[in-house]
Amino acid sequence: MAIVIIALVALEQDAPRALVRATLAIGAAVLAYAAFGLLNGAILSDAFVNLRGPVRVLAAASAVAYLCSKSIPSTLRTLLRALSFVSVCTAAVVAGIAFFGIGGFDIRSGNAAMYTSSSSIVYDATRVTPDSGLACVTLSGVLIVAWLLWDSRPLGSRTITVIIIVCGLFIGLISYTRGHLLVLGVVLVGATILRIGDLSFIVRALGMLTAIVVGGAAVLMSVKYAFPSIFAPIENAMSAFSGRVLSGLSASTAAADTSTQWRVRESALALQYFRDNWLFGSGLGVRYRSPMRGEIFTGTRGLTYIHSAYLWILVKLGIVGAVALLIGLFVFVKRLFVRRDDFVGALSKMILLVTIGYLVQMITSPTPFESGNSVVVGLIVGLGLACTSTKFPGFSQDVTGGRRPISPVYSSEMGKA
Repeated sequence: MAIVIIALVALEQDAPRALVRATLAIGAAVLAYAAFGLLNGAILSDAFVNLRGPVRVLAAASAVAYLCSKSIPSTLRTLLRALSFVSVCTAAVVAGIAFFGIGGFDIRSGNAAMYTSSSSIVYDATRVTPDSGLACVTLSGVLIVAWLLWDSRPLGSRTITVIIIVCGLFIGLISYTRGHLLVLGVVLVGATILRIGDLSFIVRALGMLTAIVVGGAAVLMSVKYAFPSIFAPIENAMSAFSGRVLSGLSASTAAADTSTQWRVRESALALQYFRDNWLFGSGLGVRYRSPMRGEIFTGTRGLTYIHSAYLWILVKLGIVGAVALLIGLFVFVKRLFVRRDDFVGALSKMILLVTIGYLVQMITSPTPFESGNSVVVGLIVGLGLACTSTKFPGFSQDVTGGRRPISPVYSSEMGKA
């Protein structure tokens, strides 16, 4: 499907020529690295697994950039609605698995646990990690920032906005995944820094925080006394979150965490391979290590998988590919630093915050190269191109639709404040 989308964009007569050329050039580079990997001894199935993520990033980015060349607000509104639908459905499925033991879904789940070199704690709570989890958590952060920073609700209705935010936060909490919550934290803290000193923003932020804390506590206490059987699994989930996520953030616990120790061993082998193949890397699908003692992966997937996106790039693409990506990232981020008070300026700031969050999270996760998360990365890149490009026909249009300018940063096409 991703290849079909790329082909449709490339063949579209009214697609911006710069977008078509960039899509074809990047696509050719990805295929070249896949072919290079096969020449270096990669198995076809392993090369295909490594190929899926970059191809999906390219497909999502090119499709979103093309749609934005027609209308940025309409494209953004469609994406928000689609992601909101995904968030609600994901939250419902996650709740069914975590609290009611419903099966039949192809979603990774198991007992929430903290394994250290000295002890192991298995909590009486189910950890559910759907592929769409990071997208849902990111969406909740975006909506919170839009509400507080821009004083607007892109989804229009206050009730719908609150529901989507709660769904995203719920998915993030039940996944017990520190990387997802890290992205959320970077987005929220970054938004606060942007508006530091703004009294109205501080009042809104404190008001929302107070409402969440007081309202959440009131709901939990009501459920505890009215429905004790329902509160029990919620209490177990809270205990698991405190032990796995909050306690896991301490330096001593992180150092003893067997997951951390595994990633250190994995990273050492990746760096050793990189030192021997530093110029062009291995290509896609080449196995950079042999099975290790205590192997956490089944089959051969782990032999080509690297938890750090930055090590993934160095090992697979070498210095040549890494420098090319670094230059592209530098230009992308630099152009997001726009000083505009219209809708595009606000969207650029939002994308910049999300991009920074993902760049931090990628230290311990190959986000752009994973099957599910790669699509989200592509959406971010596509929207960023829409905001930063000046050569694409249609990108210089009045994105407010000829209506009143955004104040403070608001589009009348995206929903009333």
